[in-house]
Amino acid sequence: MTFTGRWMAIALFVSLAANLFLGGMLFGDRFRHRGPPPGMEAGGPPAEGGAARNAIQRLIRSLPPDQRPAFEAQIAQRRQDFTAAQQELRAARLNVRDKIVVEPFDKAGVDAAFESVRQRSSAIQKLIHDAVVAGAANLPIEARRAMVAAFAEGGPRGRGPGGGPPGTTRP
Repeated sequence: MTFTGRWMAIALFVSLAANLFLGGMLFGDRFRHRGPPPGMEAGGPPAEGGAARNAIQRLIRSLPPDQRPAFEAQIAQRRQDFTAAQQELRAARLNVRDKIVVEPFDKAGVDAAFESVRQRSSAIQKLIHDAVVAGAANLPIEARRAMVAAFAEGGPRGRGPGGGPPGTTRP
């Protein structure tokens, strides 16, 4: 093979490799399974974002199997409230997006839109807390201790005791 032929072979190999790589990326992206967005799974406990949903699921798993249905029923009774509150939060977030991109920039409007997001987030947290309290009210002490232990092990966000980075605790 001549010097020119060797470079031509290398160039063809590199071109083929690049085309296969890009084709694989496009093919993989096209056919990758994409599930519903967080918090929108059918039948799961609706909650704000994945962290709250995961926390509720961790609470449920921490309970003895015979205690789970009653606790899950308390969560399910509030499903419509969760869904409505989640829709209001989504609308508030979209409003923030819309306010930020408007010319001229309206600082007071953006601040008000963010305040609306905070209020709706707080309302969702209250719904979750109320559901947990209602579910825990009829549980025996052992089951409530198991719930507390589930949070103490992984924290509310699964990052360490108290929800902070691993190795930290709340005062």
